[in-house]
Amino acid sequence: MLESKYAELNIEGMHYVREIKDGEGKRIFYILMSPKNKPIKEVYDYLTYRIIKKGDKLNSIKRTAYDLVYIYDFMMFELLTPELVDFKYLHNFIVNYLSVIDQNFRVKDCIKRSMLTRVPVRNEFRNNMIKVIDKFNSGGMASETICGIVQTVKEYFEYLAEKKKKDINLDDIFETSLLYPDSNIDMTSYAKRRKEVYTIKGILIGAGIKIRKKSRYGNPIDRECIFEPEEENAFLEALREENPIYRLYFYLLLITGLREAEARAIKYFDCPLNGFEFDFFKLDSHICYLGEDMWRVKVEVDQTNPPDLSVKFDKPREVEISDMTRILKSLLTEVLLYRKLVLKKKRLKEHNFLFINRNGTRLKYKSVYDKFYKILDKAGLEKRKGNGQLTIHSTRHTFASTWIYSIREKKGLDIDLDLLCRTLGHSSPKVTKTTYMHFFTEQKKELNRQMEMARKQRGDQNKTD
Repeated sequence: MLESKYAELNIEGMHYVREIKDGEGKRIFYILMSPKNKPIKEVYDYLTYRIIKKGDKLNSIKRTAYDLVYIYDFMMFELLTPELVDFKYLHNFIVNYLSVIDQNFRVKDCIKRSMLTRVPVRNEFRNNMIKVIDKFNSGGMASETICGIVQTVKEYFEYLAEKKKKDINLDDIFETSLLYPDSNIDMTSYAKRRKEVYTIKGILIGAGIKIRKKSRYGNPIDRECIFEPEEENAFLEALREENPIYRLYFYLLLITGLREAEARAIKYFDCPLNGFEFDFFKLDSHICYLGEDMWRVKVEVDQTNPPDLSVKFDKPREVEISDMTRILKSLLTEVLLYRKLVLKKKRLKEHNFLFINRNGTRLKYKSVYDKFYKILDKAGLEKRKGNGQLTIHSTRHTFASTWIYSIREKKGLDIDLDLLCRTLGHSSPKVTKTTYMHFFTEQKKELNRQMEMARKQRGDQNKTD
């Protein structure tokens, strides 16, 4: 029995494409419009870029605009931005969204699509009594059509990452896999172009496109993605001018290595307040006080959380923190007081997310994304912004590199790296080693020197004997 959550989804409109005409009624351009009838600026910039830099003709621009309608609708339904899309969501987009959309439904070049209250899915998915054995061979989109849409999405996301400096990790979205001869998709036209392509459930994504093969265990991160010590100090100094929410949020990222969504998902339930002093021994939160300046942050998998707060690999963990400087305690005190004041002022019902915005609702990715780059500007690090340089994820890389440098001279390296793996929530220690092992360059050089000295001493001893 085939079902789709999109069939019964109540919506308030969908995106649509509007054609632009000149004074003589001739079509000259296409733009993507939101359900609120506002142009999507980033798509406008991208289509303009395609014309100027790639030489796309009007029909190509039209096709690109219509392809991007699908991903923008999907992101709207899933409460996503391009920065939050990962391989799991792309897989869902292909397998569970594009395969159920009714491609024969047409509301072109008008605002009627922005007034829809239901998603136009195929009839098979509206009637739970109809059995469909294969979604891709049951009257839905052809695999070639899906391939074209996803290829457009891939090129658009590459543009956002490389030209717009969006915090998009392309390796997290697109994975490589070998295309086998027994594929059920006709690949004759692609066979001579490339043997290794992006595929999801047999849907071709990247034939003929130069791609960087992703290691099974990830790729080493570049040093440019890490705060140098003086840059981290400048960032923290600029952070002092922000409100308590952002000061604690970014400080916590730097001292725990949490992913940005894991920090935003931290919940707070209660803590007794005596005057202006909180009894942190009785703190009921994902942040716990252990005594003697030690704290613990719990990363918990909560299926009731919105999609943008999901935990990677669904892997819960705990991170312990030493707070001898009392900075964490001081910032948390300010945040709890600030939080109580804002919620009371806005007359909002108490909710359990620790980090809130000035309106009293939970902190969203766009807010921390925008704030992060503003702080970089204040810190004089504006030239270090963007993909391949400093992003929010750089706080995590900086934490990991600091950890590694602190254990360089220690024995039992594998034990320490295993602990770092568990602290970061990596899928395996091999991921941690592959990602950060190149930071041990100097240690490797010293080991080679010691081995050379040992060989020399052995040789001298043999001559003596």
